[in-house]
Amino acid sequence: MRISRGAGQRLARLACAITVFVLLVGARASALPVAAIAGREIEAVVRARARSLAGWPVVDGLTACFVLQAPGPGPYTVAGSWSRWDPAAHFLQRIGNTSWWFACVRLPAHGRYEYKFVDLGTGRWFADPLNRKRSYDHGNSVLQTARSPRGHLEWLGPWHAPGLRGSREVIVYLPPGALYAHTRYPVLYLHDGQNAFDPAAPWGGWQVDRIVDGLIARGEIRPLIVVAIAIASGADRIRDYTPVPDDLSPRCDGSRVAGGGAAAYADAVALDLKPRIDALYPTRPGREHTAVLGSSLGGLVALYTAYRHPDVFGMAGGMSPTLGWGGLCRGEGALFELARRRGRIPVRLYLDSGGTGAADPGADNWDVTRAFAHLLATQGYRRGRDLLYRWEPGAAHNEAAWRARLPALLRAWFHR
Repeated sequence: MRISRGAGQRLARLACAITVFVLLVGARASALPVAAIAGREIEAVVRARARSLAGWPVVDGLTACFVLQAPGPGPYTVAGSWSRWDPAAHFLQRIGNTSWWFACVRLPAHGRYEYKFVDLGTGRWFADPLNRKRSYDHGNSVLQTARSPRGHLEWLGPWHAPGLRGSREVIVYLPPGALYAHTRYPVLYLHDGQNAFDPAAPWGGWQVDRIVDGLIARGEIRPLIVVAIAIASGADRIRDYTPVPDDLSPRCDGSRVAGGGAAAYADAVALDLKPRIDALYPTRPGREHTAVLGSSLGGLVALYTAYRHPDVFGMAGGMSPTLGWGGLCRGEGALFELARRRGRIPVRLYLDSGGTGAADPGADNWDVTRAFAHLLATQGYRRGRDLLYRWEPGAAHNEAAWRARLPALLRAWFHR
């Protein structure tokens, strides 16, 4: 949502020469002071800016302007990595007699910075409630200048969709310069998003942001947006990531049947989440620019989603995918049956696994992944073109192994 020049000028007149509102519309003229300030008009423009792509704070060159709504007496400050987290470096000023406060800060150089607001009256430090950009390490808010070499993460809040039980956390990676460039980007949707960026995730997580930043910086891939969809529990994961129920009981006696909700989940991602992402971010929405990826059960649901929505996703990948699901007690997995029924679909597919091969066929899903790649080849998929298959001998079934294989896949899908 863009703020018009006229709206910015009206707000500037209301805001007593506050530069931050001039920056809202990119204007360079001085604001005009008046005696009265309408807090509700300030709030309307501030909230609209928060919903826009750039969001808060407003960054213009090396100047960053912050706003905060706080009913207390303060004083309030902004402490950031550029000032060595000094809580007294930058005091916010109250806007007239409203509950709004602001400060404009001169940054020392172009780059990425973290910050928090501080209530000196209570000693409380807190993230910027108007800024979707956050770090994982300490929950700090993040700001970037136009020439920052790093991408950033945004938390979209709970995602609710028809057919899904509960909500899902969605975290979005935007490439360097995305807030300032007039460019549209391909998108990768990633399952098990709780492990995508968090360095404290099991086995160090996927570290997708660091990998993508590095590949972009070296010119090995085109910049892209990554949408990571987190899953809250193991029970939710089994339900949402599996296309049919299966028997998990050790004796295959039907005493522990679970799963079968992947159709609702895949529909929610394709028909609800993707349109939201396309509306909010500068994406290239066509199927040829849209990929879906996961590992283990996440790999199973990524491939299943592509078979269910080949008109939405042009690339789909499963790392160590659990392709035996649906046949744990009766032989062949459900995705084999689906692939035979549907035949070749116009989607570029990626499969991989680790394990030790024939010495232990089930390790890291080596046997079913190899068999599925063979099935696809019989349907006319061409290795190295619309089918990529990789076996990494000895690789384990964990995030560290999938992280190690991710760069090669990104080069194949998003090469320059």
